Amino acid sequence: MSSKKNLIAGLRLADSGIRIFPAKPERKPDGSWNKPPCITDWRSNATTDPNQIRDWWQCWPDAIPAMPCDEFVVVDADRHLGGADGVAALHNLVREHGEWPDHPRVVTPSNGEHHYFRQLDPPSGNARVHCHPESTCGALADT
Repeated sequence: MSSKKNLIAGLRLADSGIRIFPAKPERKPDGSWNKPPCITDWRSNATTDPNQIRDWWQCWPDAIPAMPCDEFVVVDADRHLGGADGVAALHNLVREHGEWPDHPRVVTPSNGEHHYFRQLDPPSGNARVHCHPESTCGALADT
């Protein structure tokens, strides 16, 4: 995605009330992605202020919009080259258990999917669930 498209995406997220911050996508040697924040104290400094967002993109034109996920539950379905296909596993679960409500979804650089849902009030906490097509799902606490 071009830097102008990333800025526009960030402004749209902010306009919908989602606090964002700039992150720099970096490809790791194993082919996966790392997205470190461009700013310090990103959880506190994430904002919906369009002027601040434009200033950030002047400093980091290749940044992508990132968001603190404390306000969301994010289902991250990954695809691993030669490995498990979390997207297929997730689609199978949805087909088996019923459709989800309409929600934002993005396709990741590795052709995975992120599904965003508003967090409950009070928040339900943060847990990682690993699903593989050939196995059952198990929750692992994320600290």
